[in-house]
Amino acid sequence: AETLGYWTAKEGHCAGKLGKDGAPACKDGKTLVLSTGDHFSGPSISSVFQGEPVAEAMARMGYAASGMGNHELDFGREQFDKLRDIGGFPYFSANIRPPSKKSDKEYDLGLKPFAIFQRGGVKIGVVALSASNVAKTVMSGRFYGNEVLPYEPALQQAVPAVRKAGADVVIVIADECPTVLEPIVA
Repeated sequence: AETLGYWTAKEGHCAGKLGKDGAPACKDGKTLVLSTGDHFSGPSISSVFQGEPVAEAMARMGYAASGMGNHELDFGREQFDKLRDIGGFPYFSANIRPPSKKSDKEYDLGLKPFAIFQRGGVKIGVVALSASNVAKTVMSGRFYGNEVLPYEPALQQAVPAVRKAGADVVIVIADECPTVLEPIVA
């Protein structure tokens, strides 16, 4: 509540559901609240209620999107889908590819590589990277069939694609240490 109050009073944040263009439904939203994932594990209240209090808080705070972390599937796929609906924002990852076999389509997490949001007349392209070890750290069987690409090839595909889709500026959010990403950015 304190963070939301600060964002609203000091930064012109406009919490609530997003419109079809990715802009806040309220007038003149100036902020873009993003996360790299790993929301639901840790605090005991979240663990007891399988992430729902955190998803509800993030919805009220006006999160626009999140990258896919390695703990989003801790309570299973059905609960992840429910939490995504409660939060009201998409999850995405440029380096997770869905299963290629038709028989494995039930494990498709529905992740796009990027999203575009508009704030103050600027189209902001957001590309997300999931941790390179996400397939190994997700609870057994919950990531089945999905493939994790290395960061650099994923960015080489996603950044030009988000620019082609009309982004004026591109931001990369990542569930990774900056020291790992510095040589890739260079």
